[in-house]
Order: sequence, then structure tokens, then C-alpha cells
Amino acid sequence: MIEPEAGQPDEAYLAARMAQCFRDLGEAGHAIRYARRSLDMDGRYVRGRAFNLSLLATAYAAQGEPVQASVVGRQALDLTVRLTSARSVRYVRDLVRALRPQADVPAVRDFTAEVRERLPAAAGHAAPR
Repeated sequence: MIEPEAGQPDEAYLAARMAQCFRDLGEAGHAIRYARRSLDMDGRYVRGRAFNLSLLATAYAAQGEPVQASVVGRQALDLTVRLTSARSVRYVRDLVRALRPQADVPAVRDFTAEVRERLPAAAGHAAPR
């Protein structure tokens, strides 16, 4: 997640860190709750918002909510294609992998196809971060 520009971490940053911890512990419900809170962030941090949306979408996938994961994933994708962030691209691709078990769900199929169509251009100019 995005580091605060100066000073102490803000509440959105801390919520994102908590969401990551709960995701890693396999506690998708708690990860969703904190990932939602992480989106209450300064709008200038587009890359951080893309990270946090991917985090939320991945938590929805883990919770067994593939349609919601695809909806939020599309929001992350919309931001990611505007960035030069290899990490943002990786997070969206990680989400696609997390959704593979639900590949028969129409929303997941549509999202996966959109990622395939839109990410190659973004991945081509993504600078390592």
C-alpha cells in the first residue's frame, strides 16, 4: 500500500496494512472490512488506491464473492492501466489468479478477458517500483 508522504501513517494506510495482515491470515471477512476503510484516502494517491482496490477485490475472491471481486477488480484495473506501476499490474494479475476457481462465473470471465485485453499495454510501460 502507499506510504504516507510525510509524518505519521494515516488511518487509511493503517487500515490497508491491517487488511493485508488479515488477508495473509486467511481471514477474508476482516480483510474486506479493513480494505473498505483503506479506500477512505486522499484522492491524490492513485497508485495507492489501485493497490487498495486490488486488495479488497482479492479479499472478496477469498470470501467466495466472485461477482463483487470482479466489480472491484475492474475499478482497480481502470486505475492500473493509467499508471506506470509494475506492482499495480502484478496485484491485478494476482486477483485474476485468485479468481481462477470461479472462472465459470460470467462476471469473472468478463473481468479476466478485460484484464487480458487492457493490461498488456500497461504492463509494457510499467516501471519497476
